[in-house]
Amino acid sequence: MRKSHALITLLIAIAVTSACVATADSEAAMPEDETISVTLGINLRINGIPFQAINSEGGEAEAFIFGGTAYAPLRTVSELFGTEVIWDAGENTAHLSSEAQGYTHTASTVFQKLSIETELAVSSEVTIMLNGVLFVPRDEEGEVVPAFYHNGTAYLPLRAVSGIYGVEINWVDEANTVFLGNYDPAAGFLFREDDEDPPRFRSHLEVEAGDKLPVIEITSESGERIMTDNLPGEADKLIFYLWEQCPYCIANYDRYAEIIQEYDSEKLSVLLIWTTEIPYSDLEAHGIPRGISYTQIESLYRITRWVPTHFIVDSEGTIIYIGNEIDELDEILAERYA
Repeated sequence: MRKSHALITLLIAIAVTSACVATADSEAAMPEDETISVTLGINLRINGIPFQAINSEGGEAEAFIFGGTAYAPLRTVSELFGTEVIWDAGENTAHLSSEAQGYTHTASTVFQKLSIETELAVSSEVTIMLNGVLFVPRDEEGEVVPAFYHNGTAYLPLRAVSGIYGVEINWVDEANTVFLGNYDPAAGFLFREDDEDPPRFRSHLEVEAGDKLPVIEITSESGERIMTDNLPGEADKLIFYLWEQCPYCIANYDRYAEIIQEYDSEKLSVLLIWTTEIPYSDLEAHGIPRGISYTQIESLYRITRWVPTHFIVDSEGTIIYIGNEIDELDEILAERYA
């Protein structure tokens, strides 16, 4: 493990779910007689790709932090890396194998979670066996750290798993994110703001007027791949940065069409950059022409704090204006380009 600027090393943990030989009365077999204070909302990424922890039934499970140690379902990581996990409810024992078939996770839409402080009822009477031999998890100083059992799931420190499988682990504090395997310390993260209705989305990678537009690779409808620091044409660029499931984006399709019709010219060229697939049929239904939309190629980077975000960028790639409100954009465009 290592430290790098905002990146700190964290003792991580991983949970063994009631898999394989777990019985229906597994909770009764282990009374939860302790209460611990934890932080929920821990985000997990494997080789940079976000994933949702799951329990033995395939439902969503929560990662959490206790005493500086992050915990997450071992079933999730065992499936990602193709290794066997067995929970013996009768003996309160998690059986692990050091054999792994490698990384198997594929990309999915998982939004960054916001941290929540809460309490969990647990038991720390959990035994861990690795290849049939007693395994005692320890922290970086060699001190023994507890394994826990909660709600049908047994938890153990992921630092132990990093040693077993040779997986590098890093922690990005400002994003509440555990990186397993490869990571990019400059990566952006897309957060869901659940207190908004409809919800907005933001990134911790922030830019402002006067900054250069962050460089990402995008592809045109014809499959041409270009970088955002090499956009064609000498005119200023109006860029709508969008996500096809964003309620604010969808609500403004008609306004986008009006702006494109009024301002797309030799003085200002308009393009749409989508973080995922482009909803061509919906756009055409609102009068937005084809040929101006680009898809962001898979990347950890998000070039905006909010989705949607509107940029005006000069021919040198410097941001002249950045904002989120369509009415404000109308005023700026009228002042500069009418």
